Amino acid sequence: MSLMNRHLAMALILGASVPAAHAQTCAAPETWQPPVAGQALVHTTCGGDTTATSYCAGNQSAPGPAYVFQSTFAAPRTFTSISLSGGAAGFDPVMYMSAVSGGCGTNAACGPSGDTGFPIATADVSNGDWFIIVTAASIDAGGACGAFTITTDGSYPVELRSFDVG
Repeated sequence: MSLMNRHLAMALILGASVPAAHAQTCAAPETWQPPVAGQALVHTTCGGDTTATSYCAGNQSAPGPAYVFQSTFAAPRTFTSISLSGGAAGFDPVMYMSAVSGGCGTNAACGPSGDTGFPIATADVSNGDWFIIVTAASIDAGGACGAFTITTDGSYPVELRSFDVG
């Protein structure tokens, strides 16, 4: 194998091992559909969406950047809650949900919300497309951000819209 081919092969191997960057903004949210057994995702709000000055139709301030997910909720659900953990001195993560049809950001009305002590119960979430926004709590200082873990204890399936056996 020539030196050039070895370098090309090494670049391909190293490039394949670098994790892909996830979308995390209102304009380009990360799609999240947890598997049946549930799932825990670890992310950070640092470097996230800073376009909103507040959430919940202006009722909750947005002191720091946000990480934004988009999910489709449908029956039958195998989960009972969406939990949030993490935080550190000066960063208390909270999560807000808003219907995709209502937008994502300052003027969007809030659906269910939660924080590290209060998970979102699935009974509070109607079927449909939702943004799940994780950001700093209103009590945090401007620019507050940090790591968080968002967890479900099951899945919320999507509706099969097309099936083809070819």
